[in-house]
Amino acid sequence: MELDNTLIFTLARMNPPTPGHLFLIRQLIETAVNKNVSDVYIILSKTNDNNENPIPCPEKIAVLGNIDNTSRTMIQTLKQTMIDEAVDPEQKQKIAQVRVNTICVPEVKGSTPFTPLVSLVDNMTAPDINLFLIIGDDRKNMADSITDVFFKKDNVNSVDVMILPREEMSEFKEKSKNPALLDTLDISTVPVNAMSASFVRNIVKNNRKDKFIELYSPYLDEAKIDKLYDDISNGLTMKPPSKADEQERPLKYIYPMIKGQSEFPIRQAVFPSSGKRTTEISTQPKATKKRKTGGRRKTRRQRTNKRRRTNKRR
Repeated sequence: MELDNTLIFTLARMNPPTPGHLFLIRQLIETAVNKNVSDVYIILSKTNDNNENPIPCPEKIAVLGNIDNTSRTMIQTLKQTMIDEAVDPEQKQKIAQVRVNTICVPEVKGSTPFTPLVSLVDNMTAPDINLFLIIGDDRKNMADSITDVFFKKDNVNSVDVMILPREEMSEFKEKSKNPALLDTLDISTVPVNAMSASFVRNIVKNNRKDKFIELYSPYLDEAKIDKLYDDISNGLTMKPPSKADEQERPLKYIYPMIKGQSEFPIRQAVFPSSGKRTTEISTQPKATKKRKTGGRRKTRRQRTNKRRRTNKRR
């Protein structure tokens, strides 16, 4: 029986989608099968304004695929691989029935990855909703942000997270920056977890379409590979972002977070629709209301002259 109170999802940039992201999507599907859930959700960022975000969100979905896709896509190829690997017929059927929903953050000012997540949670009719996030180690602190916002909701029972290791990602990212090392790199030997978006963007930056085709040919047809390569190449001409180095932060909470069992102190939270930070209980004093003066405040001389004029009339 399907558990309609469990929401399995990830939040990601995937700019561009890579075979490394398919490892994450495999975990989404396997978790859905184990928990007897029919839908999983990939919430994709909308950012497309610099060379770290070279393609728009609809192009990501064209490559990844969605529940209504009939052409060959990365997710469709992954699901077929998983079905072929499964031995038990019932397991094969469960994998086939999992619907992988890809969602873009709306192109609306102030929207964040939490905007579609809020809609998904609010549209669930079952009480005691369980949120299950699957995310790479490099973005694990997103779990704390989700807990800050959603754990206090009356209809949310628990928040849990599966953090996927990315140990070899940095090593191959550096190799992909060096044209000499890239020439000697056998794509088939690169661990799937190391195939980050940065790794793929560096292949395109170095004009190694042969390596790009080798990487994507198991998942996409030739036309989609060519289009993806061209879209990334064109997007890389945008101005690179300037951002301060971020230090890795430990998780604030001990997962799973379960109502009635886990501590949830009052913490600063991100308001999902605007991205602004707020708290559950405000400790700031209310601003003093300014008295209306009816215009510009009069000077001391003007007030004195007015009194004199009044006295003369008397």
